[in-house]
Amino acid sequence: MASPPSSLHYSLLFFSFVVLFSVATLYTVDATVPAPAQFKLVNSGDFDMHVSEYDANYRLLNLFSDPFVLCFYNTPNAFTLAVRMGLNLSTSLYW
Repeated sequence: MASPPSSLHYSLLFFSFVVLFSVATLYTVDATVPAPAQFKLVNSGDFDMHVSEYDANYRLLNLFSDPFVLCFYNTPNAFTLAVRMGLNLSTSLYW
């Protein structure tokens, strides 16, 4: 039969959470991009009609370098900016 956790166990667990929280807050980085270096990309246009997983639809963007394409990909409960590998005319799309 196992003995119940001691107060030392709880103290170490609490100390671990305190250390983890303090490290996470100390090393938070706020990256800022100057206004002249920013770009805007609007998620609009037609969806591609290739077969895809999870009842998803997606839009291929004009930012590409074969065999990689940047896509807006969304399933019924999530929206993702994704990198797709493959040619635009592929018959299936797997992520």
